[in-house]
Amino acid sequence: MCYTLNAKATIAQLNKKYKAGNETPEVHKVFHKLSGFNAAATAVKDYAKLPVLTATQNDIFTYMQWGLIPSWTPQDKAKSYVINNLNAKSETVFEKKSFAPSLKEKRCIIPVTGFFESREINKEKYPYFIYLKNEAIFSLAGIYDTWKDTASGATIKSFSIITTEANALMAKIHNTKKRMPVILTEENEKKWLAPTISDEEIKYLLQPLDDSLMQAHTVDKKVNNTRIDSDQAEITNLVEYPELAFYE
Repeated sequence: MCYTLNAKATIAQLNKKYKAGNETPEVHKVFHKLSGFNAAATAVKDYAKLPVLTATQNDIFTYMQWGLIPSWTPQDKAKSYVINNLNAKSETVFEKKSFAPSLKEKRCIIPVTGFFESREINKEKYPYFIYLKNEAIFSLAGIYDTWKDTASGATIKSFSIITTEANALMAKIHNTKKRMPVILTEENEKKWLAPTISDEEIKYLLQPLDDSLMQAHTVDKKVNNTRIDSDQAEITNLVEYPELAFYE
């Protein structure tokens, strides 16, 4: 599954990439406090919050919490939905009550510069940084919803990243569950955010990306340690593990 992202692009770079000439005040205020080198879904102190583009506002970034809370969620169930809805499986996203309505009308893209996943060998986990060869910033397919916190009165927008079966590269890395996030090409970004799209078209877009477009290398194991703050620039640096040579 996908629980840690590298989202180190500045808001200016995102605006240029997505031709989004504007941003909501909350994005401007909060985004610049984040480094995004290791945006973990369950960060040390809080759940990750990231700027996303939606189907209804594809030229303005909206700041959302990672972990979708459906609009109908009871107050006492909200936290559990956040934890359980970090990802949405493409195979069941059409049927699940938490996701199906959003898939129809509340699709979004989450801009990233890469993501992290671990390879398990002899019960030891080796983390990798995965990114695209020719795109410094790329898009993950997501869905979102808006929930009203009756206790505080706050309105919370939250998202879930859609995952699909792993391509050859990701099957080697994520060798236990063999999953990967749905990565959208530039052409498919527009299709994903189009106001009207058929179920058949959605299913077509929820496919694994060609692994020839992707690249990966091993990184420091501290990226997997939720007890420390690994949200630092060097987290994407190559760290070699000689023992892995026996499994290539």
